[in-house]
Amino acid sequence: MKQKIHFILFLLLVNLGNAQTQIQLPTGYGLNGSNGFVTNVAMPFFSNDGFVYCKAHLYSNSSGFPGAIFKVDEKTNVVTELTGIPIAFENIDTHSFQVYNGEIFCSLGSSYQVLRINPTLNTYIKIDGIGGEYAILNNKIFGGNRAYHLTTGTFSDLMDPENPTEILPTLQGYKFYNNSIFCTRTITNFVYGTPQYTSKSYRIFDATVIVLLYTNSFNGIYEGFDDGKPVVFNNKVINRYRKFTNDVATIYVESYDLDTNSLNTIFTYEPINIQNSHYVFNNNIYFNNSIDQTLISNGINQAVVSDIPNIFNSSFSYDINSPVYGGSTVPTIQNNNNVFGCKVVQDTTTNTNIYTVRKSNGSLSGTSTIYTSSNGSLNSAIIVNNYLYFFKYTELGGFGELLRYNETNNQVTNPISFFLNSLLFGVNDSIFFYGVINNVYGLYKLDKTTLSIVENKILPRTTFSPNPTTAQIDFSEEINNLEAFDITGKKVKSFQKPSISFDVSNLEKGFFIINGKTAEGKTINHKLVKE
Repeated sequence: MKQKIHFILFLLLVNLGNAQTQIQLPTGYGLNGSNGFVTNVAMPFFSNDGFVYCKAHLYSNSSGFPGAIFKVDEKTNVVTELTGIPIAFENIDTHSFQVYNGEIFCSLGSSYQVLRINPTLNTYIKIDGIGGEYAILNNKIFGGNRAYHLTTGTFSDLMDPENPTEILPTLQGYKFYNNSIFCTRTITNFVYGTPQYTSKSYRIFDATVIVLLYTNSFNGIYEGFDDGKPVVFNNKVINRYRKFTNDVATIYVESYDLDTNSLNTIFTYEPINIQNSHYVFNNNIYFNNSIDQTLISNGINQAVVSDIPNIFNSSFSYDINSPVYGGSTVPTIQNNNNVFGCKVVQDTTTNTNIYTVRKSNGSLSGTSTIYTSSNGSLNSAIIVNNYLYFFKYTELGGFGELLRYNETNNQVTNPISFFLNSLLFGVNDSIFFYGVINNVYGLYKLDKTTLSIVENKILPRTTFSPNPTTAQIDFSEEINNLEAFDITGKKVKSFQKPSISFDVSNLEKGFFIINGKTAEGKTINHKLVKE
């Protein structure tokens, strides 16, 4: 059986041999890994203004494998190497991207350094002394407890607004919003050996204009959301704190209204951790809890429980370098008034993870599962040409499928299959990635025309009827295996015997996703309505 599957995959990859463009790097550049130095391979790490930015190794017997930074023009495929002080490849671990005055900034690895890329001059420099958490305002980079002036190249300390002669300790959660920066700090004091915490929230207008917004009303440690930053929307700053009482943690979510200068606690819970289980949508903040419920707040009122099921508990991306998220691990993607997320549910029968893609328009009736995978993980979702693309990875030889969701007809199709080592990077009408096609490692591009041609060429639609149904569904060709999942992602039925007809009479009424493979190896993913 495995030999047959590998043969099918081989045919798919051969058929796709001329379907993509391999980006040619200058001679001597590539990646150095477990298989040695592989030429002509670069790893994308950011996309902006029609270019994808990549890093690669420079092969050199005398100096090892230093790193190099390139940009690729999406329209012409021209590769340009950026010049600057050499950086070790392993140190080009970029995250927390910001674009300011046409330049690209990002944190450089775990060190206190910011990488500054000038796309016009095709140069880069490293700024020491600020890194990790930072934000840019008024031609200055703010981070830690000081500001770096981009024009003069000098530093200035941030002074405590409560004690103007004292320098502020290191601040956390730098977030740019509405021409100012929001950040916090937590002060620890010990009372008879027991730690007591006080967290303060600040607003920075400039290096010398810092305002204390509030001191939180309980002994709590600042945590922030996602990448340690607050959530800011509709002129409200929302922070997350953790308070310990007899070693039991209670989480408080507080919202500060910048219009009324008032503080509200909108969510309290224990011991559920929702750090990466929230999103802002339709002028509300949505919290997910562990029992498949969604709580909604407008940022002022207490969050209330709704009937909307969780649309995610896992991020599409397993790497913070995805350009869709601006360098942060934000678990959801929004498009056409819908929000998309990835939810993982464990099948206790088989002890495997079931991955689902869900979408919601903010209502119960508008929330649904659009794709389910029981034989591969889902990650790295992007929006290109108004389509949602995401990548499905299977353990079978590292084989992957690029999947595309069409909101118009609510269908998921498989434009291309390949061996993937990379996240997906969207640039204008194209998708960039690095991986293996026809046993050739490289940096590849799929453009709008290629995606359309490949999808229509290799994947004719496998249909079934009737839908809705009360008892049986019949396919247009033989199906090797089939599985049915309910809206929560739980597998409720499976069929292992090859057939064109399947009995679903024992399914309850409702919506289901059916997932499987045809005898020719084509992927099946349909919505089924059981009456």
